[in-house]
Amino acid sequence: LEPGLSADARDLGPAAAHHRARAAFDAFDRNKRGYVTLRDVVHGFARVAPGVPEGVVADVFREADSDGDGRVAFGDYARVVGLGSTVDERVSHHHAAA
Repeated sequence: LEPGLSADARDLGPAAAHHRARAAFDAFDRNKRGYVTLRDVVHGFARVAPGVPEGVVADVFREADSDGDGRVAFGDYARVVGLGSTVDERVSHHHAAA
């Protein structure tokens, strides 16, 4: 959901990579729900990377939405950008279920 984050995550220490990933996710989760929808991501990319085709954004979203519920929580996002499982994943799923 943030272009280039996966490569950067390898270069940063774990805490810095987590912080950067969380900040990027939160920028797309403008309603502070603890998850993003395809609409959130499409609108976010239109603001920060307008040249990325909507079909590409949708493909990335579907990859991150592993359970197919139309929502991507931070833990799903962290997995896609190469951060693996995090403590925030449990928090994100809890907030998304609430």
